[in-house]
Amino acid sequence: MIAEVAKALARLHAAGEVHGDLKPQNVLLDHGPRLIDSLGLRPGEPSIAMTPGWAAPEQVLGQPVSPATDQYPLGVMLRHLLGGVMFGEEVTIVVPTGGTQVERFTLLKNPGVYLDPDGAPLPRDGIAAWQRLLARCLAFAPGARFPSMNELVAELEGVLGRFPPQGELALWLSFGGALVRTDATAVEPELAWMAYEVSALTGD
Repeated sequence: MIAEVAKALARLHAAGEVHGDLKPQNVLLDHGPRLIDSLGLRPGEPSIAMTPGWAAPEQVLGQPVSPATDQYPLGVMLRHLLGGVMFGEEVTIVVPTGGTQVERFTLLKNPGVYLDPDGAPLPRDGIAAWQRLLARCLAFAPGARFPSMNELVAELEGVLGRFPPQGELALWLSFGGALVRTDATAVEPELAWMAYEVSALTGD
């Protein structure tokens, strides 16, 4: 499903738009994923808003966005799904919020992603490939990510084909339903998918 989200983003980018607020709450499940609540950003302009925890570093820094900006939250989705942990040097970014007020954000410079071979829902021989994919999506600098969403899609589908995640997922077919693993491994609560038309999914 996340690969299909990536394809939808590629189509958005081809139309000259950067979503800028990709997160599970902004994905509706219809006959395929439908992206909603795009910020409608154009490459080269700063982001007008962001969601902490999902926004790419350049959005936090007030720098121009690009199609690579949408790769970062896609990597966050995959990291949550696979139980990955980001690691690396922390930096604190201070952002003015009006008047004399500021807000502080903690980011990782050049992060790596750790997937526990004993806990990740992956075959052991696929851990390294998934870690490389995640680290590239979550790179601090946009230029260190994939050159385009289409190239990310190609790499993602290749890794999926060789090392598919194992196990099953349970999904409540209602707005705001939480996505959890059926093996009871914890997934962070914010990983919630929206079901747009229950009838389209159930056939009723």
